[in-house]
Amino acid sequence: MAAAEETITSAVRPRARARARAVYRALVEATFELIQQRKQRAHLTSYTYFTVLDVLPVATNLGTATCERAIDDLRSCGLISTRRVYQPAEFLDQTTGEVITRSTCIGVWLTVLLKAVAPGLRARVMQEELPTEAPRDLAADRKRGHTGYALKVQHQEEQALQAEEALSPEVRESVSPRGGNVKVNPLLQWSLPRTTPESLVTPDSLTSATQPAEVVWALGAILSEHPQRRRDLIEQAGQRLACLFRDRHSARAYYRLLWCAVDAEFRGIPAFFSLQNAMQRVLIAMQEIPVRSPGALLLHELGDQGCGWLAASGWHDRARHVA
Repeated sequence: MAAAEETITSAVRPRARARARAVYRALVEATFELIQQRKQRAHLTSYTYFTVLDVLPVATNLGTATCERAIDDLRSCGLISTRRVYQPAEFLDQTTGEVITRSTCIGVWLTVLLKAVAPGLRARVMQEELPTEAPRDLAADRKRGHTGYALKVQHQEEQALQAEEALSPEVRESVSPRGGNVKVNPLLQWSLPRTTPESLVTPDSLTSATQPAEVVWALGAILSEHPQRRRDLIEQAGQRLACLFRDRHSARAYYRLLWCAVDAEFRGIPAFFSLQNAMQRVLIAMQEIPVRSPGALLLHELGDQGCGWLAASGWHDRARHVA
C-alpha cells in the first residue's frame, strides 16, 4: 500500500486523492478476500477477476459519480486495469412496447496492482489469460434479481432502515428483513461460487400450516425472501389462511391483509403479534358459533385491538374488501 500511496500522491490531484484511496482500498480488500476464498498464493504482484463496478457505492459508501471518477484516476495511474465484457440482452422498448435485443456490458475483468516490484509497473488485463466462457449470465441474474442495481437498492433500503432505527426512541424486537444472510463483499458476488441458501419458507411449509402461529412464522421468514418471490409466497399464505377459515372465496382479501402486515413490519410497525392473536380468536369463535364471514370477523378483531398498521394500510371500508 505504501507504493500505491506514492502513486496516488504523485499522479492524482489533491482534491481527488481521498476518493481514489477509498476505492483502491475497497478493491484491494476484495482482491485479497477472493484470493483467500480460492486458497491461492497471497504473494502476488497483481490479480485479475471478474466483477461489476456498479456496486462500488455499496462497498465504499460513496456516490456513483464519485466512484466512476476514482476508477478513472486509478486506471490512469496504472493501479488498476479493466476490460469490459458484453453480452446480448433483451429489453422492453418504452415507446413501442416491443422486445429488443442489444449488446450490454455485464461487468469487467479487473486487474488490481497489489505490489509494485519495479518502477513504472502498471496493472494490465491479459486477454490471452481470460477464460473463453462468459463469466456471467445476465438474463438469469435479472430473473433472480441478482444485479448491480438490485444490490444498490437493497443497500439504500438498509441504510434508510438503520437511520430510522437510530432516530426511533422505541426499542423493539422484530424479524430482520434480511434475516440471517451471510454478508458477502458486493464486488465478489459474481466471482465466488454461487451458494444459494435454502429458503426458510417453502410451499410445503405454507400448505401444511394448521395454526395461525405457523402462518405468522411463514410471514416472518418471507421477510428475508427476494421481493420477486415474496409476492408469490404471501399469496400462498393467503390461500392457506382461507383454507384454515374455510373461506376460499375470500383468498384475495386474506392475501391483501397479509401483504399489509408484512409491509407494516418492513416499516417498523409491529403487526404479526396482533394478527396472530386475531386469527386465533377467529378460529375459536368458529368452533363455538357459526361464522358466516371469518374474514369480516378477523378485521373486526383487528379493529378492536386498535391496530394502527391496519388503518394506515387504507382498509377504511372493511366490509367492502371481505365479502
